[in-house]
Amino acid sequence: MHAYKAANITGRFTRVDDGDEATIRQEALVEYDRLTSRIAATRSQAERESQINRRVELNLEIRGLEAQLAEAKAKL
Repeated sequence: MHAYKAANITGRFTRVDDGDEATIRQEALVEYDRLTSRIAATRSQAERESQINRRVELNLEIRGLEAQLAEAKAKL
């Protein structure tokens, strides 16, 4: 099941037989889902924000979250 979810994200299907690698993949999937939700919420907040300085802060936060998302994706 986790292999299919990872394949939807990465575009490649790989089976993992090792328990440690499966745990890493599962944790990466949880982190990926958490980060995508947080990015969406922060983007929504940035769109509603009227102060330019605050918008810049939120966009910088989004960039950091996207970097973390790329790291989680690499673990898949």
